[in-house]
Amino acid sequence: MYGYLTKLIISKKLQFTEGKIIGFDVPFALVPMESLKYMTEDAMNKGIQSITDLYFYGWVYGFVVT
Repeated sequence: MYGYLTKLIISKKLQFTEGKIIGFDVPFALVPMESLKYMTEDAMNKGIQSITDLYFYGWVYGFVVT
């Protein structure tokens, strides 16, 4: 894992600058797992449409990253 991370940083495919994380020319944000937990619980409490929206956002994240 650390070797791959180092390789990405050295090749400039992953960059950390003041206030920004850029990976493969895509801006990233780090979201704590606790936040994801609350977003999931909130969607489950609000029903199927909110769960569907949360799934869609996850799908878009995965699509853009890969």
